Amino acid sequence: MATTENKIHITCKPWQILLWPLHSTTSSFFYILTMFMGYIATGGYGIAVATAGMIATGTRLFDGIVDPFVAMFTDRIQSKFGRVRILIVLGRGIQALSCFAMYYWGLGGGAVVYTLIYMVYIVGGTISSIATHTGNPVLTNDPKQRPKIFRWQMIYSTTIGAAFQIFLSKVLVPRHGGLNVELFQEICIWVVVLSAVFELLACIAITPSDKPENFPKKKNKKNVNLLDTWHLLKDNRAMQMYIISGVSDKVASNAASQAAITTLIYGVIIANYGFSGTVSGYSMI
Repeated sequence: MATTENKIHITCKPWQILLWPLHSTTSSFFYILTMFMGYIATGGYGIAVATAGMIATGTRLFDGIVDPFVAMFTDRIQSKFGRVRILIVLGRGIQALSCFAMYYWGLGGGAVVYTLIYMVYIVGGTISSIATHTGNPVLTNDPKQRPKIFRWQMIYSTTIGAAFQIFLSKVLVPRHGGLNVELFQEICIWVVVLSAVFELLACIAITPSDKPENFPKKKNKKNVNLLDTWHLLKDNRAMQMYIISGVSDKVASNAASQAAITTLIYGVIIANYGFSGTVSGYSMI
């Protein structure tokens, strides 16, 4: 780490760049589970499709409201184990427990139980996202290294997404005789186990950089508060455009990647669900 022009210039080792993106890639695993939450809501909790959609929309609004409060909490974390690693363990732990609650413990609990579990899951996802956006600049702010983080992240996410679709259509669906609760439960196990392995490697990668001196501070040395969040949203035009583009892209990608859409295209229109795995194999290349 070198200091130039009174600014801390943070760099890292190549192996850290290779392993750290596994943390954000883990989000792809949990995203796979969210693709099937509409199915589990109707098949495991007895919730109507329209109601499940309303719950999904409402919880997304909750996500936007709770984000600033979670950010203020995480900004105050100080420990001998760093900050990023604490956020990783806390966020992914909450997500893993929520998934087990969603796909195992809460089955048959109705709309209220389903909604509460979903809300807790969102909080865990928010903490995990903060770990990502905190860890990236802590690992390196070198303009030559930063793009490599996202390059490896895209390679991992694309490969995993295609590999999962192949595994789902060629192995899991034939094994369980279709998309049902037992299939979703097996996916839940795979997601939690693989996520634990990936996050362990990511924690190893971020450990040398997860130090207090690498975390940015306000000029007055105080923590971030709600007023700071308001000024950022109100006065930062670039942030406003980023939010609009990010939200619109997220809505479109979520709609297009829902498991129900894939099932409709390949299972109903093409009448060959296994072919979705073949397509994913070619698209991965």
